[in-house]
Amino acid sequence: MTCVHLFDILNLVKEVSKISTIQERIALLIDESGMTKTAFAQKLNITQPYVSKLLKNGNPSDRLIEDICEKFEVNEDWLRNGIEPMKAQPETFSLDDFAAQHNATALEKEIIKTYFEIDPVIRKQIVNHFKEKFMGAGGAPDSPEELEIMHPPVTGDENSNAG
Repeated sequence: MTCVHLFDILNLVKEVSKISTIQERIALLIDESGMTKTAFAQKLNITQPYVSKLLKNGNPSDRLIEDICEKFEVNEDWLRNGIEPMKAQPETFSLDDFAAQHNATALEKEIIKTYFEIDPVIRKQIVNHFKEKFMGAGGAPDSPEELEIMHPPVTGDENSNAG
């Protein structure tokens, strides 16, 4: 990391720690996003005048706070109360913890580890094999588009032509 980047990070930490109101945190979020108030409003499906009102003295609704947190990947505790960290932390999943919670044996853990050592192309073939066994010859769709190909949506036209 260069000195310039470290300096920028330290300044941001100082700036974030000074912010005490939700209005100031929203203003910082808009500034950091590089968006105009209008673009920020559009992303949240609200009006620019409403954003200006929020920045002056408004209290956003719980729903708006949730939308801001989701669309800007912001920690809700930070937005509401100023509690760090600012950015939402990604959810993590520990296979070791999961195995321990489910009392996996040493053999079961070794089977899982060995599975992930298999070439990804072969793993995909294995998964497809089990999809066919459990879901029928078509397997389970991997995307909404595949689902629509396998099972086209029913429209009103088909019912009117039924006779």
